[in-house]
Amino acid sequence: MENYIFKYKVRLDDLDYMGLVGNSQWMIFLERARIDLLEKINFPFSEMKKQKIGGVVAETNIKFLKPAFFDDVLEIKIQPHSPFSKGLVLNYKIQNQNNVECLFAEIKIIFVDEYGKTIQMPESIRNNFFRFDSLNI
Repeated sequence: MENYIFKYKVRLDDLDYMGLVGNSQWMIFLERARIDLLEKINFPFSEMKKQKIGGVVAETNIKFLKPAFFDDVLEIKIQPHSPFSKGLVLNYKIQNQNNVECLFAEIKIIFVDEYGKTIQMPESIRNNFFRFDSLNI
């Protein structure tokens, strides 16, 4: 399966007091890439709201490898894998414009209803996540 790629240019407000992308900001980058991927597979956040469901982070494992700085252009690669009845796992690799790997993350996503109760991953999402490499995105 191909990786989905999201590009992001680091802005001034992404930096901490040391001039580096701060630890919590990396999570925001991962979320932005995930939301963009959902749009590309034709299941945007607005559709989740309409269906009163959500995909929530259940587990996160992040390895911070190298810092990122102002004006770096980050390439965030996402590869969905390990689908299970109520969710899936997303692998992320982030590298800068010099192909230096900055971060690796594995995030487990589960699906919930409007009350926060876990539900089966909707078939439309499952099918789209695991065929996105054929959509040329």
